[in-house]
Amino acid sequence: MRRLRGRALFHDPSWCQCEAVHRKFDAAGAPAGTCRLVLLVDATSQAPQYAWGGTRTIGALAAAVVLRAAFPLIERAISGPIL
Repeated sequence: MRRLRGRALFHDPSWCQCEAVHRKFDAAGAPAGTCRLVLLVDATSQAPQYAWGGTRTIGALAAAVVLRAAFPLIERAISGPIL
């Protein structure tokens, strides 16, 4: 096995024996997954302040569930999915 000797620190791809794989940015899946997690964390962390049955909490949790259901459909529809 070849030794890196610091070349990886400076992004020198010559140490790698594999071909570079160029992937497209998943412009639909990345925001959907990120927004789902942000909504879920926000709803659960702010629920004691706004009440678990409050409109804000229920709305954020419902939006997180919708994005969770939509994520596999989004990923199936594009050519370069995240997962």
